[in-house]
Amino acid sequence: MARPDEKKASRKHDEERAFISERVRDLAVMYLTRRSDLEVKCQGNGDKWVDCIVEITGKEKPSRRMFGVELRGTMSPVTDDHANKVLFPSMQSMRRRGDFPFPVYLLYFTMKNNEGRFTWIAEPVIKDGKPALQYHEKADTKKFDRRTLDEIVDKINRWFDAMPGDEGNVACARCGTILYGESPGCDPSDRSPCPRCGSTARSFSVSVSDRIHLSSAVQTGVTTYSQRLLETGRELFEQEHYNEAVIMAYMACEIATERSFAEALAAKKSRAPEEAANELAGGNNLANERTRELYTALTGDVIQEQPFWQQFKKFVNLRNQIVHSRKTASRAEAEVSLKAASSLVRHLNK
Repeated sequence: MARPDEKKASRKHDEERAFISERVRDLAVMYLTRRSDLEVKCQGNGDKWVDCIVEITGKEKPSRRMFGVELRGTMSPVTDDHANKVLFPSMQSMRRRGDFPFPVYLLYFTMKNNEGRFTWIAEPVIKDGKPALQYHEKADTKKFDRRTLDEIVDKINRWFDAMPGDEGNVACARCGTILYGESPGCDPSDRSPCPRCGSTARSFSVSVSDRIHLSSAVQTGVTTYSQRLLETGRELFEQEHYNEAVIMAYMACEIATERSFAEALAAKKSRAPEEAANELAGGNNLANERTRELYTALTGDVIQEQPFWQQFKKFVNLRNQIVHSRKTASRAEAEVSLKAASSLVRHLNK
């Protein structure tokens, strides 16, 4: 039977692992969505797939450009050499999962300095003019920042650019994974099992190449990325992942706020860029008094007078307790948080 001190140490270890897992997901989404053309779907890793599926939007050939991101993290800062050693078991584990239908890389975050590193798992390469994936069994980490992210996305886009025009039209009928490299005309008996779920059932899509110009009335119904994050938050809520739902809702609010700031600053061209950058250094959290005052000064919107404001402030406080104090949100708290976040995003998107 375990001694009380052993139980306490085990519980502390489990709490730390849970905190790192949630914080790593939070950091990954924030880093990746610095690019407006990336949409992130974090899905956990219960099915031994990849932690996040990221779609590059705005491209026509192939119309669906996906890549995977596996997440890892630790509390204390590390060197590249140490990170490479620590990540060796993870790299071996990922390789045992078999081949992937798209590029995959690993992000490794350290909590105390929020620093990120990346290493390729399935690296996109061009061989004899054709796209291929080069698999790595050892980590070779490099600093992960906006410049690195741009280089990664450019490399993945070049990989997709080398594909035939009809790629991306075949998906697994069971799990929905896009199966690049498989032709719609492939005989069913020649299909390889889906690398995610093993099914050979397929679904097919047809893309329309002509651009469609929407009227302004129709455009108002387009789902923004912040709304999609809210939808993901609701899905997590229904799966009873209440902490993750609250964190995802908070990200949606930050992205909607960042968009509002960008639009307001674009309308006030007389403001010096460096002045605006200094004032926005506090982030996009409207519950922060300085940020809210700047928002009101730029937009004229006295947002603290909105009926949802007090619930929004409680929601942000809950999110901070989850991330920084390891609080566990209840179903009721998560539900109220999602409603507050939805109200704010709806207000900002008017």
